[in-house]
Amino acid sequence: VPLSSQMPDLGEQVQNMAAPMGIFSPGMVLMFDGRYSGLDRDGEAFFTIPSYAGSSGSSIVNSSGEIVGIIHSATRNFNNVAIATPIEPITSFLSQYSHIFQ
Repeated sequence: VPLSSQMPDLGEQVQNMAAPMGIFSPGMVLMFDGRYSGLDRDGEAFFTIPSYAGSSGSSIVNSSGEIVGIIHSATRNFNNVAIATPIEPITSFLSQYSHIFQ
């Protein structure tokens, strides 16, 4: 899956495929739509995508199918928000360790 070169615009629609609560079967995966809400002061990306335990590690893609974030946390008692690592740290990590992925 290609990586985006930038974060989406605020409010831009994004998609996610995940297995929250382990809900998954061969040939079936849950798909979610949401919107990009921006970065907090710590640089974490927020999306209005339902998330729960099991969503972590799943990618968030823009309308071009490019990764714009990877979910790492869900909020308690408000499962309609996904907290993700934005594209810049992902790109930096992959560049730093590109020799491993070749």
